[in-house]
Amino acid sequence: MASQPREVFLQDEILLSGAKYQLIVAIEAAQAICNHLAARVAKEAPQSYADCFRILGRKGILSRELTPRLVDMAKFRNLLVHGYGKVDDAAVHEIIQKDIADLINYVREITLFLKADPEGTKANEGS
Repeated sequence: MASQPREVFLQDEILLSGAKYQLIVAIEAAQAICNHLAARVAKEAPQSYADCFRILGRKGILSRELTPRLVDMAKFRNLLVHGYGKVDDAAVHEIIQKDIADLINYVREITLFLKADPEGTKANEGS
């Protein structure tokens, strides 16, 4: 999917639909982890998908570089799910090409946090 040239990707409705669905699934999986950490470790209840990543950023669980990128990804997920206007299919291709690594980096940062602080006690110290 990611290796498809932009023009081929944009003309293939099945590929495009599959990509959108997989983005939703991946972002929602990241969100589920985020919600758990926000509640259990940060002791905060997010007001939105995007707010959850902000909480983890404030608590130092996520890096300052990655946090706004995940906030944007959460907002894009809302566009995909709720269809606020027409989703720009070219943006879907661009995210797959350039931004999908943010989800991999998210898993890395969460893993590092959990290895360094398995009980989640350090995240609450900075508040």
